[in-house]
Amino acid sequence: ENGRLTVCYNNETMWIEPWGENALRVRACKQCQMPTEDWALMNRGNYPAEIQVTSEGASIRNGSITAKVSRAGVLTFVNQEGKVLLEEYVRNRSDMRSPKCSALDIDAREFQPILGGDYSLTARFESDPNERLYGMGQYQQPYLNLKGCELELAHRNSQASVPFLLRCAWAGSQKYGALVWSGDIHSSFESLRNQFAAGLNMGMAGIPWWTTDIGGFHGGDPSDPAFREVLVRWFQYGAFCPVMRLHGDRMPHQKPLGTERGGRCPSGGDNEVWSFGEEAYEICKKYLFLRERMRPYTEKAMAQAHEKGTPVMRPLFYGYPQDSQTWEVEDQYLYGDHILVAPVMYAGQTSRQVYLPEGAVWTNVWTREEFLGGQTILVDAPLDRIPLFVSDATLAELLDPR
Repeated sequence: ENGRLTVCYNNETMWIEPWGENALRVRACKQCQMPTEDWALMNRGNYPAEIQVTSEGASIRNGSITAKVSRAGVLTFVNQEGKVLLEEYVRNRSDMRSPKCSALDIDAREFQPILGGDYSLTARFESDPNERLYGMGQYQQPYLNLKGCELELAHRNSQASVPFLLRCAWAGSQKYGALVWSGDIHSSFESLRNQFAAGLNMGMAGIPWWTTDIGGFHGGDPSDPAFREVLVRWFQYGAFCPVMRLHGDRMPHQKPLGTERGGRCPSGGDNEVWSFGEEAYEICKKYLFLRERMRPYTEKAMAQAHEKGTPVMRPLFYGYPQDSQTWEVEDQYLYGDHILVAPVMYAGQTSRQVYLPEGAVWTNVWTREEFLGGQTILVDAPLDRIPLFVSDATLAELLDPR
């Protein structure tokens, strides 16, 4: 029907139709008419579907993805090799021949009526103990893999929930070059670790234009040696974010400038690169110039984001998915195709373990040493150095000219 598979079962109507390349859109309702809103989705495009209907159920294929519907209305998605990608969770007696037949009486899609004529829907899916969940927006916690986490689907300062993203962005806002920042966050190493996870998850959520308040927003005394260390390490990390931005409400506050209107409000303390002492200034200056030298490289990464949705900063497994160890690393990332960044995110740390993905020869930017991928090495990280490795040796000279 109109290029889509329509399933009617148990007073429910479900539409499955091609929507973009290698993608299917699923809608279901118990109303008299299917809702027509497309929300943040782009136009469906012209992608003819292959639909089959048999006595055992039906299927619809668009490119490399296929949705199968059983006689009991249960959905299963498989790839071009027939491997199950996602399967609805059902434990009832609707199909007595199904291996999932059960007296528990749990439906895959459970509709509950809402006063006024709408429904709320609980959708259930089989859980793979080895699966990982990424790209659910930004939350103030340090976990990159969100499997097993309880996520609040609400929007707060420093929290943005996929698929909604309403406070500082929205699903699909990347089409307009909207810049998301990670909110008014605390000035601490713990907070830096939270932003690290948030930035990578936002990239995988399809929002590549992302930044954070270098040094954190709340607190931070420029004269405090402990905060200066936080600032320096955050500044190094910020040089390898899609947008580099120094911002914050430093302490102690300055006196109000006047007695009327906005003049009555106190202003935050000094927050320029020269506000944190000579040592911090020299380090910040070093990374400002590094960032500027990287401009052509960053422009290429931005073009990838614009044309293909490729995150500018991405987990190691994004670039090296066949290396199983990259899926275990949650404190390093790739900036563009060739730069591996391993931030220092703990106070007093002057060395750290770095995993180099298999499939490349990696050059230490600061020492010019070369290492075969597929190994973990101990790397020196004095205060003025963030561990950096490149899979294209010519980039070492760009990042650290000799």
